[in-house]
Amino acid sequence: MPVLTLDDLLSLADEIEQNEQTSIQNEAPGSEDAEERGFDDEEVVLLSRIGQALSEAMSNELSEMDLNDELSDEEHQEIMFTIFDKVLKAVKKKGNKDLDEADLAFVKARIEKEAIKRNLQQPHATKRRFAPLDRVVCRVRGDREWAAGTVQALDQENDDVDPYRTFPYLVKVDPPGSSGVLVPEDTNNEVRAEMCFGQRTDGLLWTLRCLPRTKARGSHHKRRFVVGERVACAVESDDGNLFAPDNGYTDWAAGTVIAVDHPVEGMGAMPGGIVPYRVAMDSGATVLVHQDEHWLIRDLTLQPTGPRVSADGTRELTRMGTCKLRDGLWHVVDHVTRNVRKLEQEVEQCDVD
Repeated sequence: MPVLTLDDLLSLADEIEQNEQTSIQNEAPGSEDAEERGFDDEEVVLLSRIGQALSEAMSNELSEMDLNDELSDEEHQEIMFTIFDKVLKAVKKKGNKDLDEADLAFVKARIEKEAIKRNLQQPHATKRRFAPLDRVVCRVRGDREWAAGTVQALDQENDDVDPYRTFPYLVKVDPPGSSGVLVPEDTNNEVRAEMCFGQRTDGLLWTLRCLPRTKARGSHHKRRFVVGERVACAVESDDGNLFAPDNGYTDWAAGTVIAVDHPVEGMGAMPGGIVPYRVAMDSGATVLVHQDEHWLIRDLTLQPTGPRVSADGTRELTRMGTCKLRDGLWHVVDHVTRNVRKLEQEVEQCDVD
């Protein structure tokens, strides 16, 4: 990779600065001196030191990955711009005058990412526990501590928070607030599946954390189930250690509705409220269903018990599905309205018990 001159570095820095304040310039930066560009002597020295260190670090990484001959000069320059932009922001934020281990680690990771984007390397995909539109409970700031919400995107970057960091999830939390939350780690300490809580001793606390604080459209509608009906509830996957699950896996488990519009008391700063259902599970546990939604509770005749989200890729979360009913025929199922329609064609699916 060509070694950058001071003029190259100043051009990059100037372009970055202009891009942050205005739209990208169509013309290449001129050759005016540093003072006219708005950099003082100390900044020029800093840019030169950082730029040369970056140039060397990139050359080393590209050589180790055998990418020097695979990239054009334009691609080299494009990658350098991306990396220089991020590193410059990070260095300014940290107040450093030299590259540290985090900077060098970022250079390596970014070059790898650029190589994968150009199909020069195979991706090393990080398997995430949740997917876009999954319902989760994530840690938030303020008095709420935790809030339920919907996954909007995976592996997000945010230069204002940390130019080098990739956040596993962007979650839009439910009202009040409806804000976007960047989840820092893909662990149960930061984010976990939304489900019907009650199998563990802290079930009431998690129910209160997920209990809606504002009335959603349609929440006044008649409840889908009555006392005595058999239902399938979303619960933690029984992996043999219910008190330390950290994989996000969940099951559909059988139970019977024993209360509708069940009142629950608050705990500490967490206010109480009304949950749509209290369900006695066949396992012996009792769970609270904090929303009358298809991703939490379903008609047992239409939803087979078994994995809801599992390690083998099973994902039984959507409103519409297919199942084979007791008449031996396949049907399309709407888990919200509980309407079914016979399929004309056979499909592969598990039978309902």
